[in-house]
Amino acid sequence: MKSYIRGARRAASTDRRLRYAVVGLKSRGLTDSDVLLASYPRTGSTWLRFMLHNALTGKDAEFGQVLKVIPYLGRHGDAPAVLPGHGRVIKSHEVRSFGSARAVYLTRHPLDVVLSEYRYTQRRGLFDGDLDEFIESFLKGRVNPYGSWKKHVEYWARYPKLLSVVKYEDLRRDPEASLGLLLDSLGVSVDPEVTKRAVEENTLEKMQAKEDRSPFKNRPKRPDIKHVGSGSVEGWRESLSQEQANRITAAFGDAMRLVGYTP
Repeated sequence: MKSYIRGARRAASTDRRLRYAVVGLKSRGLTDSDVLLASYPRTGSTWLRFMLHNALTGKDAEFGQVLKVIPYLGRHGDAPAVLPGHGRVIKSHEVRSFGSARAVYLTRHPLDVVLSEYRYTQRRGLFDGDLDEFIESFLKGRVNPYGSWKKHVEYWARYPKLLSVVKYEDLRRDPEASLGLLLDSLGVSVDPEVTKRAVEENTLEKMQAKEDRSPFKNRPKRPDIKHVGSGSVEGWRESLSQEQANRITAAFGDAMRLVGYTP
């Protein structure tokens, strides 16, 4: 097979013990007032964080500001308290957590995830094979440092302090209602006008404009492929063959059912 996933991304995806040790270090300082916004990569967490930032602070934001208010796990030491009880919202793609934090899990249909992840690795110049080869690596949990979509879902869907599961498809279908339900699960009461504004200020077009204004440190190998994608739901129907779709749903069927998808 000619394709490969480069460097540290490949190494981190194969050495799980090392990865878990790193996650343990990253999780230091978490409290039971904190909430992890957990998701597998390419699930829509960037969009959701922007809407949450707006709803929780009352302010619109660019990329750098969101990273300060809702930072990655391991960079949360100076994150502001935006939840009741002085809690913080912390983004995590990790497959597990250490400590006492609660969690919200954002999920997306795996057939759309694989396509978005494939485009992302092309954007970053991390993969040089075709889609069929990428799907094989995706099924084995080797396309990023966080393992397979299946194991990720199985861990977080059964997380003992899980507050709610948010489906990306529901966010796209009715973002105001879905954001309102998520805020309720976080114990945050806001006026419906606040959630409406949070959605209006973070439409797909506005998110892509914010990306264009953002001074990304690591310039992509393929600038024609945006970090903020098309936001499609069931885009896989036009991009995957039936055989490719069947391979993924056959492997991930049980995990799909855990979060409300029909294989």
